[in-house]
Amino acid sequence: MSYKKLVHSCVFIISCLGAIYVNALSNTKVKQRTVGIIVPIEHQALTDIVNGFKQTLKQYDDSINIIVKNALGEINIQRSIIEQFKHQNIDLMVPVSLGTTQMAANLNSRIPIISLASKYDQNQQIPKNVAGVSDEIGAKKKIELLKAIYPQIKKFSLIYSGSEKILPEVEDAVVEANDRGIKVQKMMIKELRDLYSVSRMISDDSELIFILKDNLVASGVQTLVREAKKRKIPLMTSDECTIIGGGSFALGVKEQQIGIQGAKLAIKLFAGANIQELPFEQMEELTIFYNEVTCRKQELDVSRLKTIANNMQYSILSVTQSYQRG
Repeated sequence: MSYKKLVHSCVFIISCLGAIYVNALSNTKVKQRTVGIIVPIEHQALTDIVNGFKQTLKQYDDSINIIVKNALGEINIQRSIIEQFKHQNIDLMVPVSLGTTQMAANLNSRIPIISLASKYDQNQQIPKNVAGVSDEIGAKKKIELLKAIYPQIKKFSLIYSGSEKILPEVEDAVVEANDRGIKVQKMMIKELRDLYSVSRMISDDSELIFILKDNLVASGVQTLVREAKKRKIPLMTSDECTIIGGGSFALGVKEQQIGIQGAKLAIKLFAGANIQELPFEQMEELTIFYNEVTCRKQELDVSRLKTIANNMQYSILSVTQSYQRG
């Protein structure tokens, strides 16, 4: 073979190999990351958490596929969603609330889990594939705030669900209240539809309605708003959205910030961190939320509320404007 023909043959072979390489690259697709969010029930506070998570994660990588599924308060639907995500082999599960997280961890030990708005008890071992953000506020701080606002209060009605997470909080709240000379009327609901009939049984001598960060009860807060208005007593809750919905005041955390912190953990995971290296973070910045319209009707002095917030070193936020301590 002549030198010229050899060169042409080499060029042809190189061209073919190059074409094969380029074609291979063009046919190679980068796997799109998928995140599955499980919400236990329809509730604005949970929506705010999810929105904070989604917005922050999309800012990091807009190509991430985020699927949000709502269990509508049905345990079997929730189980089905988790199983579906598990079989889809998604990259990350994001359950909202402790009960949802525990179910996700029990059904899946392989896919990483970033839990939002939940807290494992100190006696409970956190599963190896779980990290997250806790929004837990002890009953002591809530009862202290209640007593500071209403020093003469003698009795309130505590409405709660039968959730495993809620029941210990109920007992803590009763102990803290009794230690301060306050009687508690405990009123449990099993289903959301029980809320109307149970609220009608609030004692005539009850001076306030109180709910914990209880997703089932909070999802029906309008029922309690109407009952509080009829009885002309305050409604103390544990999150911002129930106050915007007509409650009087609450001690809680900004829901969107829970989602933001959770997304930052997810970003670390996608950047190469091991799920076991990530912490279970605690929300530290507590805020008193109040509804200006409701407070005005109940003659609750907002300036005094701000003074109490400052003394207790809490931020304070109205539904229309904010006032930060310091």
